Amino acid sequence: MSVAFAPALGTALRRPALRPFWLAQFLVYLAQQAWQTLVLWALLRLTGQAAWVALGLVAQSVPAIVVGVVGPARLRPPRGLFLLPLGAGVCLLALALVMATGAPPTVAASVLLAGAVAEGLLAAAQVPLLQADLARAVAPGSLAAANAAMEFSSSVGGLAGPVLCGLALAGPGIVATLAGAAVVMVLAAPAVAAWQRRTAMPTLPRGGQRRAGVAGGLRTAASHVRGDTFVRTALATRTVNNLLWPVLTVALPLLVADRWHAGALGYGLLLGARGLGGLVGTALGARLGSRGLASAFFAAWVVEAMAFVGLAVSPQLSPALLCTAVAGVASPLIHVALDSRIGRAVAEEARGAVFGLQRMAMSAAGLAGSLGAGAALGLLPVEPVLAAAGAAVAACAVAGYGVARRGGGLDEAAAGPVGGGR
Repeated sequence: MSVAFAPALGTALRRPALRPFWLAQFLVYLAQQAWQTLVLWALLRLTGQAAWVALGLVAQSVPAIVVGVVGPARLRPPRGLFLLPLGAGVCLLALALVMATGAPPTVAASVLLAGAVAEGLLAAAQVPLLQADLARAVAPGSLAAANAAMEFSSSVGGLAGPVLCGLALAGPGIVATLAGAAVVMVLAAPAVAAWQRRTAMPTLPRGGQRRAGVAGGLRTAASHVRGDTFVRTALATRTVNNLLWPVLTVALPLLVADRWHAGALGYGLLLGARGLGGLVGTALGARLGSRGLASAFFAAWVVEAMAFVGLAVSPQLSPALLCTAVAGVASPLIHVALDSRIGRAVAEEARGAVFGLQRMAMSAAGLAGSLGAGAALGLLPVEPVLAAAGAAVAACAVAGYGVARRGGGLDEAAAGPVGGGR
């Protein structure tokens, strides 16, 4: 089964009931990408140490682990999901007020880390809940196009957020950048509320998860993951590669500052180039059929791995921008392939838990990887560490493809809706 890009993605983007969702995704990713760009760059400039950048990644990983353990449904506000971006915006605004006091560098860095944990808790709950609700709002046959439209909205935000952040950091500074991100996040709240009013979906009961308990919720999610070969293999591949991904995240600001001497604007442009590539990747993902997406998931990781090596050998910012843009093409293929398969293969009432488990696994790996990346890049030159991590990512992707192919995970017939794991 193939999905033609223009009619499928275009129809999903034009669907009136979902327009507020795309707007909310754009605004949330615009604010989050600006915030994540700011916190890592600010930690490096305030302290000058890779270890603090790694701590920034740790602070962003811990909330997703917590949410994955307790279950995102437990954090769903009874009055509506719009309260989550509203709360995140208030958190960023409070950070801006604290940073405006002119605290010493170490204190300011500690405040940013605390803010990353607080904002991360709200974001970690919001993302899987929105993913699960989107899967409930569209027909199974339209899910790939809907996920591609979600990636399109996210990629536009991912393009604009870092670039605007870099411009703001190079101009008005940290406080103004934080305030701007806070305003954008608050604006996402009415968009989420409008989407929920238009879809008018019944809210899944929270009591069942309470009765099942945390351990029961995790077991249920894990059983659904085990029940589909592709979901199981792809999630394992993504988790292992997330263990290696912090090497790239920590290395980028170091390369921008010490090797390419491009400043905050260069860092923002580098991350924005990834968002630009993401738009191309979204178009490519929407063109592929389900089998094509499953294979593309593993191929995309190989492309990401090549970007690691390309960035390690780039002598200046220009080729680094190209490497990052090419890697950005691969990113939506990873998200759309796995999220669409979860939407088709997992029972409706368990999707939120599975999406939360996915984020928890990735964040737990990212947490461990952040500590390792900070230690390695504090002791060894950036370039060989980055190239070695890229080689390991490629090897993991090739191994995952082999496992999925032998287990029939690349076949669409293996992705029928199930009521539980097997």
